[in-house]
Amino acid sequence: MHEGNKLEFVQFDKDDSLQIEFMREYLRSLYTRNIVIWQYEKKEFFNGLYFIKQKNNYIASQGMIPLNLCVRGKITASAKSETSFLLPEFRNKGIFQDLYFYTMDKSAENGIQIIWGFTELTNLWRNKLKFDVYEGIINESELLINFTLSQSCIWRSKQSFISKAKLTLKSLYALTKINKFQKPDKEYSVIEMDKNKLTDIDLVVNLYKMWQINNPDFVCIQVNKEFLNWRIFNNPIAKYKLIGILKNEILVCIGIINVTSNKSYLVDFIVPNSADLNDCLCELLLYLKQTNKTSHLIYWASNRNSYSKNIHLFFKTHGAICYVNNSMNFVIKKKNVSTFENLTLSDFYLNGLWTEGFNI
Repeated sequence: MHEGNKLEFVQFDKDDSLQIEFMREYLRSLYTRNIVIWQYEKKEFFNGLYFIKQKNNYIASQGMIPLNLCVRGKITASAKSETSFLLPEFRNKGIFQDLYFYTMDKSAENGIQIIWGFTELTNLWRNKLKFDVYEGIINESELLINFTLSQSCIWRSKQSFISKAKLTLKSLYALTKINKFQKPDKEYSVIEMDKNKLTDIDLVVNLYKMWQINNPDFVCIQVNKEFLNWRIFNNPIAKYKLIGILKNEILVCIGIINVTSNKSYLVDFIVPNSADLNDCLCELLLYLKQTNKTSHLIYWASNRNSYSKNIHLFFKTHGAICYVNNSMNFVIKKKNVSTFENLTLSDFYLNGLWTEGFNI
């Protein structure tokens, strides 16, 4: 540690307003005390947010958000690397590496087996922090749902006229690509799951378990009642809908949709029987068109995993604009390499559930 510079490691303290001010100024302006507590302080997990302090000023931050992963049928403790920042005047001195390795050691003490995240700074994570780095593996597929609503949102925004005109041209181009969504021949229907009904939540969790049984090689977020309550229902920033799709009155699909803005994100879409996947997607799109509240539906997910690739393909087939998100490169470090040596990149079912929950 750089003792000559009088640098000090400090854990997150919910009563320290200077820490919140640092995060608001340099990371996200939306940060409040309650949002940071929601993000990092949970009874069943350790507090994984740390800072470096010089005298009375904070100069760096690094967080590890614990998230359980299902790794080939076994629950594995992991942490998402988040809230990474160092003031520019302190860079290239090894200070951030000191903080990062300190937080990794603390994570290991608490049983974390895998640390992972998404970053644009691939050289730092590859060369300085010694992570495995995978670039260009995240696709975004953006499908126009309601042209009229998209235009209304564009022209009511505070953007410049040129920006509005460019977005209008983009929507017009997307409109020419769209294929009509046809009602599946089978008897499907859509319902909104009620977070306050235990029977509904039990159905959701059980459907996830069925999907995992049918995809035993995948690495995915463990979705249980605790996760849904924390990440989805009690999210202080994003609004979500939990959509169920029935086939002959039986629940066959769950969709988690971020509806915070008119451009909605399909955060997850779980269909245990892959033969029903396209029909369920068609049913979802028809439902969104009828609600008249969604201008676009965006799917952010891996372009290497077979299941998410099929969803991307469906979007593209129906006229979505698809591109690689080069600012969200996947990085991962495994504590016990031998335990995970047979995992491949295609095993990781990366989608919106793996993100911070602010934007997707």
